[in-house]
Amino acid sequence: MTGSRSVAIVSGKGGSGKTMIATEIGRIFADVGSTILIDGDTATAGLSYFLVLKYVRNIQRGYSTYALSDDPPPLTDLLLDLPAPHPWPWRFLPIGDHRRLALRFLGTESTHLREFLGPVIARATDEAEYVVVDCRGGIDDESVAVCAVVDDIILVVEADATSFQASSHVVDVLTAQGLAHKLRGFIINKAIEDPTAVARNGPVTFGTQYLSAVPFDLEASRAFLISELTDRYSIFAIHVREALSKAYPELIRPSQARIWTREDYSDLNVLTPESARGGVLLGGAMATAGVTCAVGLATGTLPSTLPWLIGLIAVLTVIGIAGTIEPLRRIFGRMVRLLYRGFRRKGV
Repeated sequence: MTGSRSVAIVSGKGGSGKTMIATEIGRIFADVGSTILIDGDTATAGLSYFLVLKYVRNIQRGYSTYALSDDPPPLTDLLLDLPAPHPWPWRFLPIGDHRRLALRFLGTESTHLREFLGPVIARATDEAEYVVVDCRGGIDDESVAVCAVVDDIILVVEADATSFQASSHVVDVLTAQGLAHKLRGFIINKAIEDPTAVARNGPVTFGTQYLSAVPFDLEASRAFLISELTDRYSIFAIHVREALSKAYPELIRPSQARIWTREDYSDLNVLTPESARGGVLLGGAMATAGVTCAVGLATGTLPSTLPWLIGLIAVLTVIGIAGTIEPLRRIFGRMVRLLYRGFRRKGV
């Protein structure tokens, strides 16, 4: 069998969520054909450690066996089964002993590592239609070696300035190595604000198409922290599928779920500590005022004249409107924080 596509997932720096995206891309590919997911980070083996807690066993054996053994076993003996999406097999190839593998190539030229990784990925493409390689965060000889032997490269970018510059550096290195033509597109991950600016400027800076933005999904991140695969109907998974459908429209159908708009990101951006504190304060003020007035009117301790009732409704309306305005929520939230700090200094 000849592999249809082999794809390297790269990023400008660690912490971009690249491993989560690589795993989800592997699962999406597995819906249309047999797929092998490969851990290409020989420094930390992050994907191997993520999957080993709940999904696979014996990650001490892997493709490092080819480099460390005089008589390596067949690749099929090293592949580990993953939870199978219907109806195609989805398997994982760990690094194995990544520390000994790193020592094996310590101080050698990148071409030596490339000569090793090339046959490994070639064997994987003989065993599956799609191969997805999770590379190390940042660009180094190992990531370049992987990119040299795969068909395509997908770049994972965060929307902050540091990640944008680091991703630009990745593209510069790929260009210098004659590999930039393999870039299939870039994904903006962990977006908490409107990603339009990055989506607009990225194609010029990175020299490749914008695929999609993936909103920051707290539930998906929690799942990853406890080594669980994300829900395939989560916000995270829906937007990764959207990105992959643009990279491979002939293979992957777009998600049928709604894709986030700029307004959705505005709502997500509300979820800041200051905004949350301000919302609690204003909501508590509104509830307290409403209950106090209701009790006062019922017991006759407050007047029930029309001007008084109009004034009461106006006050509650102002508090309610203030609770919907993000800048005001943050201002009140900062006030709560400052008051709390003041009480702590006084030992209250």
